[in-house]
Amino acid sequence: MTDALDQYISGNLRKVDGWLTAFDARLIAALLRWQNANGVSGCLGEIGVHHGKLLILLQLAASADDAVFGVDLFEDQSENIDRSGRGDRQMLESNADRYGVGAAGLNLLQRNSLELEWPELRRLTGAECRFFSVDGGHTADITANDLAIADQSLTSDGVICLDDYFNKMFPEVSVGLCRFMQNADLAPFAISANKVFLCRPDFQAKYSDCLRASVGQAEHASDVDFFGYPTPVLRQPKGAYERVKTSRLARKLRDTALGEALKPLVRRVLFRQ
Repeated sequence: MTDALDQYISGNLRKVDGWLTAFDARLIAALLRWQNANGVSGCLGEIGVHHGKLLILLQLAASADDAVFGVDLFEDQSENIDRSGRGDRQMLESNADRYGVGAAGLNLLQRNSLELEWPELRRLTGAECRFFSVDGGHTADITANDLAIADQSLTSDGVICLDDYFNKMFPEVSVGLCRFMQNADLAPFAISANKVFLCRPDFQAKYSDCLRASVGQAEHASDVDFFGYPTPVLRQPKGAYERVKTSRLARKLRDTALGEALKPLVRRVLFRQ
């Protein structure tokens, strides 16, 4: 799936609505390829799939024996209390059929994650998890809850990817992670444009080195002490798309009919990450 994965990141990624940058997609692909090359096995999935932008990437990187799962409120948007994303199962399945391996290969569960436990996902996937994206509700309680599910799911060499830790629109995500990390046996190994990556302490150096090697010198901003571990900060200078997306006007148009209509046009004209 290497060619299809590269094609998705360089082209089709921008056609799927969501908030995964091509830079973060490159980092996640590097991690999954390292896992594939080093015999790391297990399921891959995400809480909070929106329209499938990251889930399709996971599906393209998965081996034939890897189950891929997605959990979302989907039509139950009345329970989306912080308005973080808007899962749409029909759109997700259409995108997976068009840009991924196909919706038939996805294990989708419509559920509030506060009512979810890992054993239910374990029965669905038949394996522990090697890559778990946490991008559901953005309150402190939901973030801590979803991290706990991911922690329970994880193989000894697995990875958790948390979205929006540094997003000023959702400060409770950072509260949730800090609360969770007080008793967790996890280590951060990278900070990227909009993600914090975690793994078991024994693999912290291996995964950090993997990502350092996957970026250019200008993209490795620094190493910082984060939760007691030397953690690389990885970034890409903002292009035109990122400047427009984070502008005051874009924030005002968010979730309006005009904003939704303009998204595909702006993305296709300006997306160069």
